[in-house]
Amino acid sequence: MNAAPTVRILVVDDNPASRYATRRILNAGGYATDEAASGRDALAQAAAADLVILDINLPDLSGFEVCRRLRADPATGSTPVIHISAAAVTTRDVVSGLDGGADAYFVHPVEPAVLLATVGTLLRARSAERRLRRSERRFRAVVERADTGIVLLDDDWALVEVNPHFARLLGQPQAVLQGQPLGALLADDGGARLAEIDAARARDEPWAGVLSLRGSGGRAIETEWRFSSGWESGTRLATVTDVSERHAMERVRELLLERERSALADSERARSEAERANEGLELRVWERTADLIEANTRLEAEIRERERAEAQLRQSQKMEAVGRLTGGIAHDFNNLLTAMTGNLELLRRRLGTDADPRSGRYLEAALDATGRAASLTHRLLAFSRQQVLAPKAVDPLALAISMQDMLERTLGESVRLVIDPAVVPHSVLCDANQLENVLLNLVINARDAMPEGGTIRISCSDAPTPGGAGGQVRLDVADTGTGIAPEVVDKIFEPFFTTKPSGQGTGLGLSMVYGFAAQSGGHVAVQSELGRGSTFSLWLPRADEAGPLPARATAVVPPSARGERLLLLEDNGSVRPVLAEALRQLGYAVVEAADGEEALRLLDESADIDLVVSDIGLPGADGREIVARARERRPDLPVLFVTGYAQPTAGAAPDTPPNASILSKPVRLETLAVAVRDMLDRQPD
Repeated sequence: MNAAPTVRILVVDDNPASRYATRRILNAGGYATDEAASGRDALAQAAAADLVILDINLPDLSGFEVCRRLRADPATGSTPVIHISAAAVTTRDVVSGLDGGADAYFVHPVEPAVLLATVGTLLRARSAERRLRRSERRFRAVVERADTGIVLLDDDWALVEVNPHFARLLGQPQAVLQGQPLGALLADDGGARLAEIDAARARDEPWAGVLSLRGSGGRAIETEWRFSSGWESGTRLATVTDVSERHAMERVRELLLERERSALADSERARSEAERANEGLELRVWERTADLIEANTRLEAEIRERERAEAQLRQSQKMEAVGRLTGGIAHDFNNLLTAMTGNLELLRRRLGTDADPRSGRYLEAALDATGRAASLTHRLLAFSRQQVLAPKAVDPLALAISMQDMLERTLGESVRLVIDPAVVPHSVLCDANQLENVLLNLVINARDAMPEGGTIRISCSDAPTPGGAGGQVRLDVADTGTGIAPEVVDKIFEPFFTTKPSGQGTGLGLSMVYGFAAQSGGHVAVQSELGRGSTFSLWLPRADEAGPLPARATAVVPPSARGERLLLLEDNGSVRPVLAEALRQLGYAVVEAADGEEALRLLDESADIDLVVSDIGLPGADGREIVARARERRPDLPVLFVTGYAQPTAGAAPDTPPNASILSKPVRLETLAVAVRDMLDRQPD
């Protein structure tokens, strides 16, 4: 096991021989060690340690008491503690140690591999906890800087937490608002509205409406509240927007319209009087009235168009902001999942076929869970337009026809699938595998909208752009289902929004479609009418010629090394050891680098590097810049990128250098093995 030299472990034992034996095991594992022979000496040194191995029987304090004091001190409260006892222990001793805050309990003699594995696991858990806290701080910063009010309430309608924007809206400090009942802030009797929100919560449905709040000085503030679905037990989360100005403008517009109607009535009376006085005036009065009506109609149309454009702009800005946030979160989780998946697979290899069957089942269940988590992060990256795409020319109609048998098995007997071959469109430029996933998502979404059965129709057509330059291809998926309510049509592409019952969908299918379309240079839209069905239309850029259909994945045996030497460049301390160990088990010689400068130094020192395996998102210069500098020394150097996400370029695809490939995290070790062997086999002898 190779550990970072900065990791220090404090060994506390009054027996010098036991301290020496434990220190030898840890030093062999690559850890730096400090020693203490008493409880008070241990307390004095613990703040500098990353982990403490603690004997129970010490001359001044018991190990249990030392552990309790470590947990009570903020400086050492999260430091992992392992109890090791040389004396026979009872179950009560083990329980007392764990209750006192210890993370593990062993009895001498301890198997070195077990001790090192436990130490590594506890250190990784502590590192993951620190990253999670940093992620939580970033999320809280987003909430604190949001330009809309955000409020968390409990079951009794008391304000648990509010952000600064909401406090500024009411003109009161956050500390004063937190703990107040919402009813005390209402400018009128809002009991009926609160009952509506409770009813929506009981149905696990979103709710939006206007509540009048009492601001500073007693002034009434019209605010729009939005409660999302997926309520947590005991909490309500709402966004709050000031709509007082908008309502005031609407009242002014109503007054203007009333004035115009009054003016029309006055004009009618004047016309009657003028008709009696002089029939020649009638025509002039009607001409002026017609001009007024026309101007008024134009004004109303302009107001409606402006409101529609403002709504589209707000929606676009919100989707962009949510996309950036979800992309960052997905990248962090992909690194965590890579470390977890890799360690689980290494453990499975270590156990082998002689392992306890129950252990095997537990491992497979954990791997299955990490696979499902990886699928969710890939959908988040698709929505945020940060997934790795391989665009090429694809015939969309041929792709749909090739999927027909699989789609019909998915739909069942009550749903009829029709693929319209009447129009043979141009090919499109996109990732064929992702287009296949998009089509599957749209068809499943259409099936779920037809619980009583119906028909799904897939059709394609060319959609030329204005002016005749270039063009697009339109792919339609239409159903005869229940349709979508008008009030939720604008939200269906948002991540985690779903109209399905709880537990019957992640809410990421349509958001993945939205992100794929945008990243591919196209867009997606929906037309729906309640009771008559929906049509989802996907526009994609036209390509010059059709390419091959995506190949189906086949199982392969992970290939082994043939004496090659690899350079692994990865800054994440949890991911790098896993990838390095997996490659070494395949027989490769591996040298490791935590940053770009170290990687370039190793390349200068080792002329026999056959392949570089590199992350893209590195501190300072990214992986592609490091590769460019490395190829100034060795122009033919092959590279395999392994990344949590690829930064999109103008072509909506990662700027991959020649003689290089990309794998997306989290990566299975078998996939990594195949990709490494493929890159090496492609090199000339």
